Amino acid sequence: MASYQVTDTKEFKGVMNVNDVAVTGLGISTGSNQSWHLLGNPYASALAWDGTWTTSNISGIAKIWSEEGKAYQDLTPADVANSVIPSGNGFMVEVSSGTGSL
Repeated sequence: MASYQVTDTKEFKGVMNVNDVAVTGLGISTGSNQSWHLLGNPYASALAWDGTWTTSNISGIAKIWSEEGKAYQDLTPADVANSVIPSGNGFMVEVSSGTGSL
């Protein structure tokens, strides 16, 4: 998102990311809630946490911050309408055991 004082045509240059982005080596530390990892959507479009992602040792629920609810809300593959990760937005994933990747 960008905001400018002057109205004119803006040009954004560069190559948009369209390839898969692998995230590996996600671990579990000792203590409570130490299996959650904050990741970011690296694409210029929204993503859906819809069950089509290739994951290893990642639980089926991701979480995204809800400003309205002042808490993280679940993104579940079964509810595609409520599984959207906006462009550039952070989201949390949980490693279920061992080392996780997606």
